[in-house]
Amino acid sequence: MTELEADIRTRYDIETFTARHPQAQIFRWVNDAYRDLRDRLTADGSLLFLQVVEDTCTETGVSAIGVPGTVLDATLGSFEIWEYVKEVHAKIGSAWVPLEEISIMDALTRTDLSSNGVPRYWFLAGVNRTSEATGGANASQAMRIAVSPPNDAARSFRIVGVQYVVDLVATDKLFTDLGLQEYLIRWNGVLLANRDDDVQLWQARKAELQECYQDILRRSKNRTPGRSVRSDTRTRGTRYVR
Repeated sequence: MTELEADIRTRYDIETFTARHPQAQIFRWVNDAYRDLRDRLTADGSLLFLQVVEDTCTETGVSAIGVPGTVLDATLGSFEIWEYVKEVHAKIGSAWVPLEEISIMDALTRTDLSSNGVPRYWFLAGVNRTSEATGGANASQAMRIAVSPPNDAARSFRIVGVQYVVDLVATDKLFTDLGLQEYLIRWNGVLLANRDDDVQLWQARKAELQECYQDILRRSKNRTPGRSVRSDTRTRGTRYVR
């Protein structure tokens, strides 16, 4: 991260502007850019950041009033873990079966909750989490993954998605393959132009950022080696072909 910060300061001539652009600000922008990139790539079909978690949900039946199904255990289905969920699978017999994603409103109408059964759908539900330390008062609220019909037995589930990442700090290492580092640098360039209220520069840098993103998306979905063009982050105007 400190090397990336140096690259950003060099690229945009802000080496001495530590008061106006402190390290904490640049790190915050880098973290925002990294999360944005992960979410965009995943939504556009890239598998680069997908992770898989498998665990057993022992709960059966309806988990909470107003939730038409079983909420998966926190180790599986809490959005304190996941930023983006792509698929949910249930182990039925010896096979992993993908569940259909529906909205909570659809879940309310697709079962009368009169009986539990083999889950066929998954949806997101906002569930209040209570704490005995606060006398049962709501401690926090998080989006949770639930399945419908309500689970009829202890069952294994598999979640495929992008997991939440805590903020990167100075000593953290970044995955720089495929031009990801370039995207983070250009994101900062866009925000710097916006802060300086330079509309033309902002538009130009925004277009460059989008071009960089499309290149990363293409290469992350097709890892066949090919020609790519990147900017040298330390020498302005110099370009090289790999």
